[in-house]
Amino acid sequence: MNDIEQLSAPTSQLINVLSPWMQHVRILDWDGTQGFAPILKRSAIIRQFDALKVILKLVSDECGYAAVPLLRAACEELLWLSYFHTLSTDDSKLLAELLVKRGLLEDLEAQAGEVGADVMQELGLLAQLQFHRTQESAITDKLKELGKRLSWPKNRTVPSTWFIAKATNSEKLYSFLYHATSRYVHFSPVELGRRGWGRPGRLEIASEPYERIWALFSLSWGTRLFGLTLNAVLEDFVAQGVPEPDHKGLQTTFEAIADVPLIPIITPEELVWQR
Repeated sequence: MNDIEQLSAPTSQLINVLSPWMQHVRILDWDGTQGFAPILKRSAIIRQFDALKVILKLVSDECGYAAVPLLRAACEELLWLSYFHTLSTDDSKLLAELLVKRGLLEDLEAQAGEVGADVMQELGLLAQLQFHRTQESAITDKLKELGKRLSWPKNRTVPSTWFIAKATNSEKLYSFLYHATSRYVHFSPVELGRRGWGRPGRLEIASEPYERIWALFSLSWGTRLFGLTLNAVLEDFVAQGVPEPDHKGLQTTFEAIADVPLIPIITPEELVWQR
């Protein structure tokens, strides 16, 4: 069994073990009074579970380099859901509500900035935009009040992800994964340059030389982040009536994944010309 199979096999097994249980996660008894926090927690688990399937598909198609951006959202979800877990029920509920409302306004403003008021009217979004604009001041004031109570940095209506990482003792995870994934979601001369392979006089520019490395990286961290996120929310799920998952099956698959060493984001081979 090669190294990719060492990770793809237990990841596939993880999906098979959890697929029946995920059907319970998808159904939430909700009437609005519980707030958005339960939806966010379940949605994160479902999104990451779906992302694992996509990662497996990309790896099987030898396109593992395209899977890396999926880790960025999973990392942020883990940090934020871990932070929600540190808050009181009331503060968690309020923060989720304010973040959703603030995000909706930002989305509507972005759409309006692109197409203008007339098209927003045609899309049936103008009234929603106008309504959410009337709520902006109140949302900002509530976020400032909440931030003061929770010791957020001054002059921030929403704390940075770095603050959330520190608040959850996740600085090391944040620093490494944010750096690694930033190479794929932002302009990165290093990430672009490493696609040039060859000898003086002739280079071939291609993504394939790093396909295996990024495939392994995506499989390894995709499953680890999912496991950590699941651990952060499972207690809440059970309290809401979701049955316990197959813990024995989970333990077997995560142990198999943990047996494969973590994958480096840089290799000696790509630095040979630096010497």
